[in-house]
Amino acid sequence: MQAAPVAGGAQSRPQPVRVDKSGRNDPCPCGRSLPRIDIILGRTDDMIKVKGVNMFPAQIEEVLKAVDGISSEYLVEVNHVDGRDHMVVKFEVDNADNAPALKKAVRHQFKQRIGMTPDTLAVPMGTLPRSEKKSKRVVDNR
Repeated sequence: MQAAPVAGGAQSRPQPVRVDKSGRNDPCPCGRSLPRIDIILGRTDDMIKVKGVNMFPAQIEEVLKAVDGISSEYLVEVNHVDGRDHMVVKFEVDNADNAPALKKAVRHQFKQRIGMTPDTLAVPMGTLPRSEKKSKRVVDNR
């Protein structure tokens, strides 16, 4: 017997995305043998999919924080060019002489942590827009 779907249930509001990173296969002490839930990565309405890879703004921020020499300001643009998704990550650097090395480091961190390599653009400090409230850091132009 199958359960009937609840009207207006899951489609009416964003659902959290959860991932089990523990690798545990043992049953829960309560007796259930279903996969365990470990952490919440973000809301499904914040998730973006580029080149078949799902990612969240929090993951992008985590990658950029891992590279020294980059400010906390960044902007991600996703476009659809010639039938393919194209992602550009713009970030601010304090020293333009280090820009090529920082761009390479960001691409490497993205490939290692998220599984895709975006185009990167290092811009001088103060170039990216700032706001007093919540910043819109991902611009999806598809």
